[in-house]
Amino acid sequence: MSETKTTRRLIRKLARTMSDVRLMQTEKKDDLARQAYTAMEGMIVSRLEYEIADEREVRAALIATGSNRLAKWLEENGNLGTKLSSEDWGRLVKLVSPEHVARLLDRNVISHKGAITVMLGHIANGHTDWQGLVVDIAGKPGNYDHAILLSASRGLLTHKNITPITAAVLRAQVAGHQTAYKDLAYNFLGKSDLYPAMLIHLAGLPWSWLKRGYRPPPVVDALYDLMESNHGRMQVMGHCRSLEFMLLNEADFEIFRQSLAAKKSIALPRIFRRR
Repeated sequence: MSETKTTRRLIRKLARTMSDVRLMQTEKKDDLARQAYTAMEGMIVSRLEYEIADEREVRAALIATGSNRLAKWLEENGNLGTKLSSEDWGRLVKLVSPEHVARLLDRNVISHKGAITVMLGHIANGHTDWQGLVVDIAGKPGNYDHAILLSASRGLLTHKNITPITAAVLRAQVAGHQTAYKDLAYNFLGKSDLYPAMLIHLAGLPWSWLKRGYRPPPVVDALYDLMESNHGRMQVMGHCRSLEFMLLNEADFEIFRQSLAAKKSIALPRIFRRR
């Protein structure tokens, strides 16, 4: 193993240990932990050079320590726009304030990518001081991030404690990236997954943008049939009164989706069950 690779590996391990030490601290002042954190920070700084920090994983590990000193070194040496993994974002938001992250974003030390779902999860755990920042991130031009709508995030999407902030995030995203969300809505409709497609519509995408495609899935065809008449649209809107209502009543909307499938004499696997 080359000297550069060895140093990168050492720095990643030291950075992870720094993060662990800080995460383990309680509200009680822990001088030993603080001294260990500062000592490891100094060890890392003494070994840093551009070639070492040229690896994304190294930069991400440094940022996830929450160290201002290490972040400043990266900025001063041109190591900008680092994309953090979900794990790195998760560590960072537990260690620092929203203002710290906002400064890193404003100075382009880190990328916005991947922040939204992690921050929403942090807010769901009671950290409401992150609400303003996550909405700001969602509205940033060029920061298209639809992860909250994917099936893996449905539990977070429909989390009752954060409905207002989730709705604000979705509105900000759709307002800033309408073409991308139009394509995404079509993708969901193609899979007969009406729930996220209707969320996108309620978040601000005009229904007129979603033209009936060639041979849509039967349940989607049934939805279009209803949306093409005033009476039918009123029936649909009874289940989709607002974005916030949809986020709070996903299981009821699934019953409606199943009723559309029944009209077409087809069976669909259930996506949501009543809680």
